[in-house]
Amino acid sequence: MSTLAQICQANSELLHQGKRLIQSLDEETFTRNEGLFHNSGVSKHMRHILDFFSNVLAQDGEPVNYDRRFRNTEDENNRDAAIARIEVIDQRLTQAGQTAHLPLQVTENIPNTLTQSSMEREMLFLLSHTVHHYAIIALLLEVQGIQVPKGFGVAPSTLVYHGQQAVS
Repeated sequence: MSTLAQICQANSELLHQGKRLIQSLDEETFTRNEGLFHNSGVSKHMRHILDFFSNVLAQDGEPVNYDRRFRNTEDENNRDAAIARIEVIDQRLTQAGQTAHLPLQVTENIPNTLTQSSMEREMLFLLSHTVHHYAIIALLLEVQGIQVPKGFGVAPSTLVYHGQQAVS
């Protein structure tokens, strides 16, 4: 299995964690964004994660632009739509994992910031970015008294460390 395929598989597994979490929540909990959440609840974090994946996987020949995001979308307001979007992205991850090394250009909404990258590099970034937002989602749910699965929002290296500490 190529490096890219391995990284895409790791991202797929991470997205499946998010899908299972969404399936375990009721619609109100998934979409709650007021009060303590400062308009940034679970659904908004999930939409943000999925926007980043969509930007990398667009394969439209345009530079990847992480500032290109869509707010107040159906997948931000409906659990089933979010799950469906995860499934589409997962299919695209599988396809991306089967492609040859692809050079990419990445930009931000800052003038003259076109940078060279690769699909492997951006997929690694997506792993880290997703875990980061899962950690925020875990905190948002735990403040509401909702338990998240063990290891959700915890970096893989931290899970390995905890495993090593348990053995010693």
